[in-house]
Amino acid sequence: MGDTMVSGSLDTTVRVWDLGTGLQVRSLAVDSPVMSLIIASPSLVLYGDKAGKVNFLNLETSVCTRLVPSVKLGMDKYR
Repeated sequence: MGDTMVSGSLDTTVRVWDLGTGLQVRSLAVDSPVMSLIIASPSLVLYGDKAGKVNFLNLETSVCTRLVPSVKLGMDKYR
């Protein structure tokens, strides 16, 4: 990821930024507001959403896979 930053937002997007220019390179719509995010590899982001799900997002293909599709992670009190 070198000169790249990835951010998640309550506006239901994951955005990729070029740190050299400060410009947004890509914006990916997701199903629920992003509460936490970690870069697992140069092309893979894991994020937790407000619905209590953990998701894998492939930045190259824009494919999103849920890690825990039906289990709530105890975030109910924060909604």
